[in-house]
Amino acid sequence: QAFTAELIKAAITDALRKNQNPTDDCAAVEAIGATVHLTAGSYENIKLTTLEDVLLAEAILKGRAL
Repeated sequence: QAFTAELIKAAITDALRKNQNPTDDCAAVEAIGATVHLTAGSYENIKLTTLEDVLLAEAILKGRAL
């Protein structure tokens, strides 16, 4: 998810003001009437949160080196 700082700030501020709890940034942005677009991504664009994620990232990098 990627938004301009101004757009996401406006969306989150609006959600807080209305005591809403959007499930994610896209929901907050859609709630203020902005259009959200989907784009193709890559399965290699992973979020590093757990040790397993780091191991997967290392495997991806090793695969690129071949």
